[in-house]
Amino acid sequence: MKLLEELCHPDEEVFFRLYLEEDKGIFYAHWLGVPTQKDLQLAMHKGLNHLHQYDISQVLNDHTRHLGDWADVCSWIRVLWTPKSIHNSLRYFAHVLPSKHKSTQETNFQDMVHGAVCKTFRVEKDALDWLQSTQKKALA
Repeated sequence: MKLLEELCHPDEEVFFRLYLEEDKGIFYAHWLGVPTQKDLQLAMHKGLNHLHQYDISQVLNDHTRHLGDWADVCSWIRVLWTPKSIHNSLRYFAHVLPSKHKSTQETNFQDMVHGAVCKTFRVEKDALDWLQSTQKKALA
């Protein structure tokens, strides 16, 4: 797995890492700590640049160590980021959520990425299995 981005707060605490596993054709976005709205937007723009560069259609978003809330950026993601990401190649989005997330937050994640297929999971392996099954369907 290749590290493409690592973004930090001014105090050098990492809030985002983006990896690429080229042989599986999957981006892994890991969210850490409590990113601000500005942090979330910066990370998502960086991810968008990589989507364009690598033409990858699948993203696994790992929120298991993310302590913040996405409510502040839901509209921005839905209206601006999602159409650009789909235009660049995004088709399948798997969110791995910690067990403390409420079902309403799961609905928010699915609503944010309308136009792509989005599912939420509690276990990373389940998310990876689902993403790999979508690849097999595309090849059939």
